[in-house]
Amino acid sequence: MIVAGCVEPAKAWKRNDGFNAAEVDMAIVMESHHPGRHRRRLGHLLVCAFDEPKAKEILACRRRAHRGHDPMGYPAAEPVPFVRQPLRELVRKNRW
Repeated sequence: MIVAGCVEPAKAWKRNDGFNAAEVDMAIVMESHHPGRHRRRLGHLLVCAFDEPKAKEILACRRRAHRGHDPMGYPAAEPVPFVRQPLRELVRKNRW
């Protein structure tokens, strides 16, 4: 199953400095939209790398901005090997 996250930036809350929270709010909802998925051991991951025009065509959400989707499913019986980046490449202290 894939849950699509679409927003209407014009209707979203805006901070005093003009920051539009539509995408942040969408990410929060996508992360918490199905509280029982962990209990059911469903895997998921918010994905934001996609062809937006094609996704909007498939979803028929022309007036809204499609900003992410959350595929969910049962993990494979055998996990895919994963190599973590060294912590020194991810953490910064007093510099960027």
